[in-house]
Amino acid sequence: DKICILDTEGLKAPELDLAESSSQHDNELATFVIGMSNCTLVNVFGESTADMEDILQITVHAFLKMNVVGAKQSCHFVHQNVAAPDAKETLERGKDKILKKLDEKTYHAAKLENMESKYKCFDDILQYNIEEDTTYVPGLWEGEPPMAPPDKGYSKKAQQTRHRILE
Repeated sequence: DKICILDTEGLKAPELDLAESSSQHDNELATFVIGMSNCTLVNVFGESTADMEDILQITVHAFLKMNVVGAKQSCHFVHQNVAAPDAKETLERGKDKILKKLDEKTYHAAKLENMESKYKCFDDILQYNIEEDTTYVPGLWEGEPPMAPPDKGYSKKAQQTRHRILE
C-alpha cells in the first residue's frame, strides 16, 4: 500500500572523494539503503556501465552483505538517455558483458569478505533476470532541446518500468 524511495545522492560524491573514509561511507550508505529496500534501482546514464565501475562494486558488495543475513532483495538496472536508435540491439549484444562484470564484482566482494568459495557469481547473491530486470529508457527529447518535442517513448518506458518494479 505504501512505497518509500531512498536516494543515495552522495554515493561517490566528489566532495567526499578526498576523505579517507569515503569508501567506508559509500559502503555503509549503500548497505543501509539496500538493506532497507525490497527493490534497488541502479540508474545508469546512457548505454554503458563502464563509467559506473565503482558504483557497481559498492552495490554488489551491499547485496552480498544482505544475502549473508538472509535478506531477499531485487535489483533493476535502468539505462536512461539511451540515445542511439540501434542502442537496444547494441545493448542486447552487451548483456553477456554486463553479467560478466557483475560476476567479477561479486567475486571481488566475496574475496574481501573471505567468502569466495560460496559466492562466485552475481546469481549466488541475487536472483537477477537480465531480460526482465533491465530497462532501456530513451532520452526525454526527440532532438536537441529547447525546441525539440518530448519523446513519447520516454513516458511509456517509465510506466513500464514502474509496473515491473511494483510487480
